[in-house]
Amino acid sequence: MKEIELITERDQIMSVAARWKKHFYTRHHGSGTYLWGHVFGNKSSEEIYNRLVALDKTTATAEDVDAIIGTTGEVSFFCHICETVKTTYIQFADSEDDHDSIEICCDCIQKAAKIAKGPHD
Repeated sequence: MKEIELITERDQIMSVAARWKKHFYTRHHGSGTYLWGHVFGNKSSEEIYNRLVALDKTTATAEDVDAIIGTTGEVSFFCHICETVKTTYIQFADSEDDHDSIEICCDCIQKAAKIAKGPHD
C-alpha cells in the first residue's frame, strides 16, 4: 500500500545521513560484508557520512549539506509532474520498498485537487 507524506527541506536535512548510509554502505556481493563505496572528489563516502552525522540537523541548511557532500541537490527533489526542482513535496511511497516512490510538488498537488473537485460530467 502506498503511504502519502509531506516532505520538507528540514525533513530531508534530518534524514540525510541515514539516506547516505543506506545508499553507500552496501553489502559486497562476493564476501557478504558491508563496505563503503564511492569516493567523491577527495572524500570517501564514509567520511561524508561521518560529517553528515555530526551536522546539527536542527539548524543546518541545504548549503551546509551541499558543502559536506561537494554537490548540490541532496535535500531537494525533481517533481515528476512539472519537472522542476523543489524542496517541499508530497511523496507517494510503497511502505515495503522505498525505491518505489513518486514525488510531486505541492503546486502540482493543488492543481490536481482543483481538477478532482470538479465539475465532472
